[in-house]
Amino acid sequence: MLKNKWFRLAIYLALFVICVMIIYVAPSVAGLFERTYVAEYGELNVTDKESAYIMRDDTVYVSDSAGEINTLAAEGQLVNGKAGIIQISGSGNDKKADKYTDILKSLGDAATVSSGGITDTCGYVSYYVDGYESRLSGDKIEKLTRKRLAKYNFGHVVKTQTSKCAKGEPVFKITQNGDWWMIFFVDKKTSKRYKEDSDVTIKIDGNTITGKVYKVGKSDGEYRIVLSSKTFFKNYLKLRNADITVTTASAKGVLVKNSSIVTKDGKKGVLVKNKIGKYVFKPIMVKAANDEESAVFEDYYADSRGYLVETISIYDEVLKSPSKSEVRNAESTK
Repeated sequence: MLKNKWFRLAIYLALFVICVMIIYVAPSVAGLFERTYVAEYGELNVTDKESAYIMRDDTVYVSDSAGEINTLAAEGQLVNGKAGIIQISGSGNDKKADKYTDILKSLGDAATVSSGGITDTCGYVSYYVDGYESRLSGDKIEKLTRKRLAKYNFGHVVKTQTSKCAKGEPVFKITQNGDWWMIFFVDKKTSKRYKEDSDVTIKIDGNTITGKVYKVGKSDGEYRIVLSSKTFFKNYLKLRNADITVTTASAKGVLVKNSSIVTKDGKKGVLVKNKIGKYVFKPIMVKAANDEESAVFEDYYADSRGYLVETISIYDEVLKSPSKSEVRNAESTK
């Protein structure tokens, strides 16, 4: 009796496993053997996720005397040169706070003494400093390598004095209103997506902003990409590094797999199954491409001479990965 019970249980488990394989595994395996797919219309974005360093043109101002601080300008406020940012009066601290020791050492001669709490430069007001203001500015871009940037402690952002200060302590910062920069490093293949002076869209710190490719160049065996932007957002004045998503191209069109794209008679195209089951070669013109697929023109496109060329349509059945013989034997569309 016990034997029959275990036998029935074993049969049940075996049937259960078979059902699971039929439902979940079989479709996946079958998909590996499907040689064609139906082309669909859609939108393709060419994006990269990178960790970028933020560069700005900043001027850090230190107090010309000790005293109590009265703040006149708000964080992020845009001011003109010669504007009063703070007022210092009465008695202050005798000694500079320890938290500013490394920052002042890093700034060196780049720290500017504020006479009477007045700024000599125009831009955005900030009450946060990190000591890298003179090292991560627009005129230092060419000198910045991955090795050099890796030495900096980007998490060390300190608030300036807002109640009392000692002489020579950081009391405010002015960031130039204009271009600022993001720098990151990529391999050779990825670098080809970035063309100098081309427009890009950037997602950073929860914001979507516009920018341009400022510079592309080799750096220690890899490629350094520098983007520029003029867009101001909430945490911009405090950020030194951030995870960003860069869209270098975006297009709507018929989507085809890159593995489908071949060359025949000097033309780029795909093999499409016709009504009688034969493969024909249809030339294509790519609008945008990422690592997996491309968005191409639908039905017709104009070639370099201005002639209309018949191309792929939605719902065409496209060969996934044509062999050399299939490309050679495919008929060309008239």
